[in-house]
Amino acid sequence: MSTHARVTPSARPSLSDHPRLVSAVLVLFLAAMCFQPPAMAGTFNVSDAAGLRAALLTAGTNGEDDVIVLAAGTYATGGTAFTFVTNESNTLTLQGANGTTRDQVVLDGGGTTQVLNFGCVGSCGAITLRGLTVQGGNTSATGGGVTASTTLMLSDVNFSGNRSTGSGGGINGGGTVTVTNSTFSDNTAAPSGGAIYSNGTVTVTNSSLSNNASANSGGAISGAGVIIISSTFSHNTTGSGWGGGAIWTDGTLAVTNSTFSHNTTGSGYGGGAILSRGGLAVTNSTFSDNTASAFGGAIYGHATVTNSTFINNTATDGGAIYGFGTVTNSLFSNNTATNGGAIAGSGIVANDTFSGNSAVGSGA
Repeated sequence: MSTHARVTPSARPSLSDHPRLVSAVLVLFLAAMCFQPPAMAGTFNVSDAAGLRAALLTAGTNGEDDVIVLAAGTYATGGTAFTFVTNESNTLTLQGANGTTRDQVVLDGGGTTQVLNFGCVGSCGAITLRGLTVQGGNTSATGGGVTASTTLMLSDVNFSGNRSTGSGGGINGGGTVTVTNSTFSDNTAAPSGGAIYSNGTVTVTNSSLSNNASANSGGAISGAGVIIISSTFSHNTTGSGWGGGAIWTDGTLAVTNSTFSHNTTGSGYGGGAILSRGGLAVTNSTFSDNTASAFGGAIYGHATVTNSTFINNTATDGGAIYGFGTVTNSLFSNNTATNGGAIAGSGIVANDTFSGNSAVGSGA
């Protein structure tokens, strides 16, 4: 007869018997509770209009910072704008693929529809466009090329031949608009902002805006505030209304190292190149051959002007500047007006040069 000894399992250890283990477990638990996963980024590589529409649809709801990379080609709207709608705070970037130029990646409205519509419900992330062309947009609303209700950032883009019945032939922005190394040409808007209209501040750097037009104000730009750095404005026009052949703002305007030539405003207040209803500062800039039918062939506003040049500008009052302010270390040559060949208004001049300016009435 065999005997079987009962084996009694040893008692299981308790966490209370190991205080160091308890502390380690607690630390790991708290770390897990506090851990927030990093924001995800989605990348979409597209090569046709259908792929772009699908990517925009997904990007609006996937909870990620998204980048849509467009291969070389023309992306025609085909009668319906490319649309993005979101209620997320994530960012969206549309950019040309590596190795392409902005002229090789073209979003085209065909002269019949708006090109891009970025809709935001609530507080949304910024939209960036990089290395592409937006052309041929046309809308009876606002923003023939692009309308965006959130922050818009543009780098190395070209806007050409866009038009709108509302404000912003090229762009209508609901927030700040920042433009770098870009061109805007032949864009038109019925009321304001032939190239760009924004309810926020517009900042333009190293860019060219030419042959843009509006019926009322800001042939190129109309914004709540404007900053211009190292840029060129030429042959922009406005019709009757407020004026500002190139730029109109009812906020502050700062211009540095920039050139304004052959900009024109029709009947209205004036400002062949610029009309500013807020503070205006101009530094190291050149104004030539700008025309206003009324006031300020180059500038209408209370301005602080430093180290700048005004040549061959024309108006009824103030061939170069109407409104005045403070002008220092600047040159005024061959400007023409009925009254105030160079400057009309009140202010201070210091260390300035005046030559060949003429007035039919009073004040050369």
